[in-house]
Amino acid sequence: GLYNINPSWASPSVMTQLEQFPALSLYQVFSFPETNKIRGGPLVRDIMENIRNLIANKTDGRKGKIYSGHDITVAAVLSFLGVNYIHQPPYASALLLDLYHLADDNSYALKVEYLNSTDSRTTQPMELPRVLLALSYTIICFLIFFDL
Repeated sequence: GLYNINPSWASPSVMTQLEQFPALSLYQVFSFPETNKIRGGPLVRDIMENIRNLIANKTDGRKGKIYSGHDITVAAVLSFLGVNYIHQPPYASALLLDLYHLADDNSYALKVEYLNSTDSRTTQPMELPRVLLALSYTIICFLIFFDL
């Protein structure tokens, strides 16, 4: 038999559409707020609880925490935060959340960045729907807006 030969119906345009199917499928899964709460909510709740404990100085001295997950986990958190666009997070993608203390009014802000490439060290600032402040191309969101 012959291997690695596409069937006659598999034109380049059909193959392009088939290649987009996993991303479209993932987008569809996370296009409902109820799904976002179920899939992304528990992890975001845990992250926010750790941030609240850090602010209240109720930690064991550690200032950081690393979570590990799969592409679906990254997609779930992105969707929960209101960033739901058609793509499947690649292998080794990462979300980086940094807490900032704003000394001028003694409030806190959260910077969210997305590393969506395995061969890059350049993150993309996430433009969240609840963004209130942008400083030198860095997106900062006030912590209160992420309360669960």
